[in-house]
Amino acid sequence: NLKEYFFDIEEYWNEKEIIDKKGNVFRIDRIVKKNNEFTIIDYKTGDFDSKHVAQVKNYLTFFPLAKGVLYYANKREIKYVD
Repeated sequence: NLKEYFFDIEEYWNEKEIIDKKGNVFRIDRIVKKNNEFTIIDYKTGDFDSKHVAQVKNYLTFFPLAKGVLYYANKREIKYVD
């Protein structure tokens, strides 16, 4: 249930591109600002893979105080990433 990241939010960005110091481009599926806190959401199909967690953790390096969320659409399952 992702509704908390779609309703009563302050701001959001979909498909936000971030460029690191080396010039690598990363496209974050959704960034949500709610109650002055940021959440990075990455959508996936298929099964859980530890590479997905690593990907979100990498995104969190750009937003050190943010929370990370993986959403598996096929199973409607949410995994939180620290």
